[in-house]
Amino acid sequence: MTSKSTVLTLSLVGLFALPASAQEQGEGTGGAPVTLTIETDQLTPGKGSTFAGVVNWTGQERAFDMFNTAGGAGGTYRRNLRISNPDSVQFRDDMRTAHDKGFTLWMTVMGTPPSLATASTGIEFESGLSPSARSMPSDPGAWADEIVAELTDLQTEEGILPDYIEIWNEPDRPEFFSGSIQDYLVLYTYASERIRGAFPGIRIGGPGVAIVNATMGGTGPALDELIQFASLNDLPLDFLSWHHYEFTNSMSLDKAATELRTLATSLGMPMVEMIVSEWNIHPGVTHFPLDFDRAEAAANLAGFLTTSLQEGVDRNMFFQLVDVTGETGMPDLQGGGMGSLTTHGIKKPSFHVMETMLQMLAEDQVKTTSAVPDLGVRAFTTRSGNRVRIVLSNVPVNTDWLLEERANALGMTGADFSALVTPAFQAAPSTPPTVPELMAAGLSEDLATSALDIYLERKSARASRWANRNVHLKVRHLGNYTLGEVTRFDDDHNDLSGNSLGRLSTHIAQADQEAKRLTLEELAAHLTSLGHPTTYQQLEGIIDPDAFATANGLNGGLLDELNIMYRDRLHDNRLASADTLNALPFLQVTSETAEAAGVIDTGGMITLELAPHSVMILDINLD
Repeated sequence: MTSKSTVLTLSLVGLFALPASAQEQGEGTGGAPVTLTIETDQLTPGKGSTFAGVVNWTGQERAFDMFNTAGGAGGTYRRNLRISNPDSVQFRDDMRTAHDKGFTLWMTVMGTPPSLATASTGIEFESGLSPSARSMPSDPGAWADEIVAELTDLQTEEGILPDYIEIWNEPDRPEFFSGSIQDYLVLYTYASERIRGAFPGIRIGGPGVAIVNATMGGTGPALDELIQFASLNDLPLDFLSWHHYEFTNSMSLDKAATELRTLATSLGMPMVEMIVSEWNIHPGVTHFPLDFDRAEAAANLAGFLTTSLQEGVDRNMFFQLVDVTGETGMPDLQGGGMGSLTTHGIKKPSFHVMETMLQMLAEDQVKTTSAVPDLGVRAFTTRSGNRVRIVLSNVPVNTDWLLEERANALGMTGADFSALVTPAFQAAPSTPPTVPELMAAGLSEDLATSALDIYLERKSARASRWANRNVHLKVRHLGNYTLGEVTRFDDDHNDLSGNSLGRLSTHIAQADQEAKRLTLEELAAHLTSLGHPTTYQQLEGIIDPDAFATANGLNGGLLDELNIMYRDRLHDNRLASADTLNALPFLQVTSETAEAAGVIDTGGMITLELAPHSVMILDINLD
């Protein structure tokens, strides 16, 4: 995944230029209180680890072990393969490692080989595919045959096959595909039929669009186009996939998974899975890099998992498990990458929350409802024996995003909607105006009603953006209960990045030195096994690799293999010190009593405050 901006930059006045308030500056609480009812005896089976999934740059054994220990064992591992320039050996190695660790295997194929390219020049994007690799293949059948050949090699060399194949990655983005939805459907036709013919057990789908409602130049969403096309032409289609870098809980508003499932069922395809094959708080580290290391990412993780479960998503893959070395050049816990683990395996707040929620997936889910739907606050509740656990998250709503979504539902852009209704708001004598006043200023009754609703909703959202939210929990239980410990992740609690500044450098230097030693010892053992006796000390002292290769009779191919091995093993060995680092006193997650956390029980009603961009984990012990 590479950086792309989804931030709205609308310049809005009048109706939408709401004045700053005390709540917006962080004083007191903002927005309407959220009331949630917890039915402790209304249970449904948990989703289990099928709902756990990750994308990772390489198949790092230690990273997989940490994910499995956290509760993700049996989850999904996604790996891209660029047919345009396949790293087949590395791909097979990563898939084998993930298979051996018990993952469900997901393979995303993309890219056009030079021999099939229909373009050689074009815009050179900083990231993405080259002009030739993102062009429409001249022979879609030959392109599909390339995929089948890679699968055949994987089966022959490793004895495994992916469980899922996703056709292309983000074809709605110009840096990844230059074709239209019609071009994509041609590719999908050839790929799905030939893969199904050769390997009938693999589940096939797509299109892995970056934006759920992307049209790719068509008349409707590409996801709709694909399922309608597959139904009409009797093509294999086992899942629909898309990525999520929008507002955390947007699916509760756009109902994408629900509407797609309804469409699939109406077309006689009720078993098609709805899968978010990539998601995180932001699509890259260019903007807001520290969010990935702080409570913002933890709140996004908790909110997204809760919302996607509520909306019926079948699988998801978090992007990504471990920071990529060199992504920004920043050290651990200082904005260095998109992972939930740092390069050296330090658990970020997002990983700590992930650990809790993955384990909760194995428990019975408790029915939790909201008296009035709220886009920002989410609650995931499970029960194990007499212990009820609640993960509460608060992700303030972006008011520009909210305007755009509400306006889109009316068939307009946010800017057009604002231009249309702002004069009526300015002419109305009251603030806020009444529907009759807006009608007197020229709006229809329906438009006046919608405009006032949007105004009030955005005003409430803005008031809660920088202020705590009041949350009321109604506990419905026949017996008594007591409050257990509370764990908070916010700017003042378990902010591991803030706590560690200036204290990690020595420990990281030692961990990195140990990782390099382990890696060079592995390379020396590998060379020795190939008939080139080598010691760790010899490799450590290399200044000129080419001169070393010549002196020791190593050919260019073996030298390339060693370079790749060094890179990959170093990534994995950097995690060797994870347990030691995570045991450092200043990296410990601390819990507190309910009273200390401001959680008050008044007999059947629990009241608390949730900070913006925060997570609170609360246990209730039933008698």
